[in-house]
Amino acid sequence: SMRYREGMSVFLRDPSVEEVWMNRTATLECSVVCSDPSSVQISWEVSSKKISEGVSTHSLTEEGSLHIIISQLRTSAEEWESGVEFVCSAQRASSSVPVSKRISRAKVVTKGPRVRLLPPTSEEMKMKNTATLECVITGFYPDLINVTWEKDGDLISSKTR
Repeated sequence: SMRYREGMSVFLRDPSVEEVWMNRTATLECSVVCSDPSSVQISWEVSSKKISEGVSTHSLTEEGSLHIIISQLRTSAEEWESGVEFVCSAQRASSSVPVSKRISRAKVVTKGPRVRLLPPTSEEMKMKNTATLECVITGFYPDLINVTWEKDGDLISSKTR
């Protein structure tokens, strides 16, 4: 088992593409691995300003002496997409030096996808009595994409691959 006597590790994860695109929110997750969570203080900065709004923190006890504290910062998709810097810092009461991780969305020129829907072949429909629709998506950048299918305005996920 891993032992963190003095050490403390901080990991920062950016929001999911689905959340940013679908919900227009952005949740950043900061995980702190340490041996004594009671002495650890977690703080967030956005564009060098300390913030507490939109922050929720909870502790998970792992096996042995290892603890994980998870702090989430929820902000708007607009703020995340603007490219500002987010910093998560963890500080132990006994130490004057915090452990910090910083993250910001890379500024990229996005290119929207081209979508074509290919109908089922008449042979398939005659021979097998089934209909396979094919969706061809090209020309988008970056290569992060979320694809969903709808039937009569309702989201469908079964029978898709």
